[in-house]
Amino acid sequence: MDQTAALAPTGGIFSRIGRFFKPVPLMGYLIGFLVCVFWEKMAGEGLSAMLGLPKMPILFGIVTIFKVVAGMVNLLIKGDAFNWVTLIQIPMALVYFSVTYLIPLALICRLAAKPANVLAGYLQRFPLIVSA
Repeated sequence: MDQTAALAPTGGIFSRIGRFFKPVPLMGYLIGFLVCVFWEKMAGEGLSAMLGLPKMPILFGIVTIFKVVAGMVNLLIKGDAFNWVTLIQIPMALVYFSVTYLIPLALICRLAAKPANVLAGYLQRFPLIVSA
């Protein structure tokens, strides 16, 4: 009689993301966010111009998305003029957020996981006032 091996449940997308970031300590996230800030300072203006955005998106693009949605609501309620070309700003703001924050943060966090763990282990030998 043949026995088939049961496949282990792989989990959903959130489980995969959790396993991807599990070995990263807080120091790795801090390094990742620092790199993201420098990346936005260097390439943010050019990237927003290349994507056709009027300026760099504020608050991860949420303000840009809300402005477009508010323009659509004003069109429906008041009948105000709405420039339909601004609808393209929603996906472009999401692309800007992904290229500026999501992708670099994921890469840097994973690359900095081992050095950050070593640094965190080294800092644990010091008193709390020094390591905090």
